Amino acid sequence: MPQTFTLIRLDKPEKVVNFNTESAPVYKTSKCYLSLIVPAYNEERRIEAMLVEHIQYFERKKVTENFKYEVIVVDDGSRDHTISVVLDIAKKLKVPIKILKCGVNGGKGSAVRLGMLIARGDYLLFADADNATKIQGYERVEKELLKISKAGLGIAVGSRNDLNKDMQIKRSKLRDFLNWGFTTGVRILCWTRIRDTQCGFKMFTKNAAQLLFRAQHLERWAFDVELIYLAGRNRIPIVEVPVDWEEMAGSKLNVLKDSILMARDILLVRILYLLGIWKTTDVSIPGTHVVGDA
Repeated sequence: MPQTFTLIRLDKPEKVVNFNTESAPVYKTSKCYLSLIVPAYNEERRIEAMLVEHIQYFERKKVTENFKYEVIVVDDGSRDHTISVVLDIAKKLKVPIKILKCGVNGGKGSAVRLGMLIARGDYLLFADADNATKIQGYERVEKELLKISKAGLGIAVGSRNDLNKDMQIKRSKLRDFLNWGFTTGVRILCWTRIRDTQCGFKMFTKNAAQLLFRAQHLERWAFDVELIYLAGRNRIPIVEVPVDWEEMAGSKLNVLKDSILMARDILLVRILYLLGIWKTTDVSIPGTHVVGDA
């Protein structure tokens, strides 16, 4: 369903624009090398550490490599002070941050999608607000993405599986078991060799992001599965890259309820695309307009 959201540009505070999910701008020109998209729902306690660490990392790259980037935080209908915390961080670090303020909670998949559609980078990275995946893995992910990209299309997926014994993965046995069960189901139903579809650290070329996120249907936890399935159907190169990851306190995931919903969603992905109800090549959004420089 269409949702309204507000774009707050901290580099141009007088410019506050209201959109909805059927009229989100898709920018035709790139303004920077990388767009960092951070979905956030009631993250007032966790997002500060994540943003500070990521921004400081990219600021160092900016100085040494003439690296240009933007930060987009998508507030998914938070009821706490997430936006205030982000505003304070922007002022403290003196770095412009774009905030998408959604009117209602649409789900993580919906939030990531909105951020991806207005991003202006040549490459787009989404990272979870809990800082579970360490930003030091960025260069490894970027390197692998550049290596496999073809015709401007490619995806690098951060992985918490033991692809590299040097990587540090810290999570509970329950989460390990649930991850194994979910991954097994995804690999069987969606014909993918990706071992970890749910890690919140994925990097896309701009063309791949535009293709996949404009075709996306799932709006909650299992949206990653649909994106990877679509990438496979559209023959978009995809690589799994090991990252350092640590389970963080404060997760919004309800283990029982959301596990059932995610199982339902991966079945929907397989069945609805198989029946042709969802189209792998349906990349249009009614009412979407292209903006050159806003």
